[in-house]
Amino acid sequence: MKIRRIVSPEDKEVEDKKRKNRNKYLGILLLVIMAISSLGYAFISSDKTENGDSSREGIFEENGQWIARYGDLQLVFYTSPDEAKNVSSNINITLNEFSKSNVYVADKEKVLGGFLVQSIGKYVSLSDACYGSCEEDLPEKNCSGSDYLIIWNRNESNSLNQNGKCIFINGDIKSVDAFVYRVFGLI
Repeated sequence: MKIRRIVSPEDKEVEDKKRKNRNKYLGILLLVIMAISSLGYAFISSDKTENGDSSREGIFEENGQWIARYGDLQLVFYTSPDEAKNVSSNINITLNEFSKSNVYVADKEKVLGGFLVQSIGKYVSLSDACYGSCEEDLPEKNCSGSDYLIIWNRNESNSLNQNGKCIFINGDIKSVDAFVYRVFGLI
């Protein structure tokens, strides 16, 4: 059997006060730990954003595709911004310049226009054309006119080249994505 110590009311009051203070400080300590851990997580996440490890500001990966917001437009890419940066490029064109001109697309397989309509098509009127002469009933364009002509050459090397008003997208979808990233100023 355990014998209880006799405690005076004054001692009990002092003990209760100590217990309440200890609990108050413990509660504050737990809140501080929670706040610091949340801030730490935020900084760790922002480091990934700045380095391009998993996403960038305004550009994020979702289900294997990269999504970027441009105003109220949502752009979808199949290539990460870091991969698109590695595509060799000498183009010097912005969305603002495109919006002041007619833009034509030359693509034998008629796929490029679909990609571009989803991105720059909201800001620019796109039409099919032929680069040089063609058998189809399309306008025949070259690089010296006042209109822009975007030509997709599917080949092994990914690059973007500009010759006057012609923009040559060489390679696969990575080059197309690199072109759109550059036009919107995302890379």
